[in-house]
Amino acid sequence: MSDPYLSVSGAIARLHELDVVANNLANSDTVGFKRDRSAFGVYLEARIDDIAGATTEGAAGRVFTGTEATGVDFSNGPVHQTGAPLDVAILGPGFFQVEADDGVEFTRAGHFVANAAGELSLPDGTRLLGGGSPITVGEGGASIRADGSVLDAAGEVLGSIDLVTFDDLRRLEKVGATRFRAPDDMPPQPVTDPRLAERSVEASNVRPMEDMVALIELQRAFDLTLRSLQDDDQATRSIIEEFSR
Repeated sequence: MSDPYLSVSGAIARLHELDVVANNLANSDTVGFKRDRSAFGVYLEARIDDIAGATTEGAAGRVFTGTEATGVDFSNGPVHQTGAPLDVAILGPGFFQVEADDGVEFTRAGHFVANAAGELSLPDGTRLLGGGSPITVGEGGASIRADGSVLDAAGEVLGSIDLVTFDDLRRLEKVGATRFRAPDDMPPQPVTDPRLAERSVEASNVRPMEDMVALIELQRAFDLTLRSLQDDDQATRSIIEEFSR
């Protein structure tokens, strides 16, 4: 018989991984999305029960599996041309800065529009920041250039987009599908040589075929774990029935 704790913890971990991969696939067409990833590990629970049944630290008492904290794959996604003058893709490192309710958030999603107030924003109305302030473009046909400058139809500069990066991307907290928050002790650093692609967006870095294969493999592993639990349950029932005769 297999260890039921190992089987149950394995099933829970596989369910978590299935959720991660399914969410990646659901966002394969989301502009600026960065795929999530999780690590599958084995843990050793050190414990020993005294004569009264109380748990104390001691020798290894149980082994179980689990999924470690989910991380983010920050590799660049493919760049797709859209022809829209307010679309721009980051070609190298960096993030756009957008105004959130409780501070500044960071994103690679470069599909921008003019909101009702004529300010550059994400489609949901979240304002893009340049120099710490929103950039007003009005309704005169503005465009974003490869150097981050925002020009009106006459070529006048309306503002400039500042790209920032961080010392340790692993410490960024994902917010929703495409935005991130930084801890207070890790301030953003300016990107000294920003590289942008005009009239383009960075697509999701999800690899659909790879994640579809992973989804199938995880589903099979989950089914095998459940079958193992069912077999153990049946074996336990048989033993109980045998000794109860």
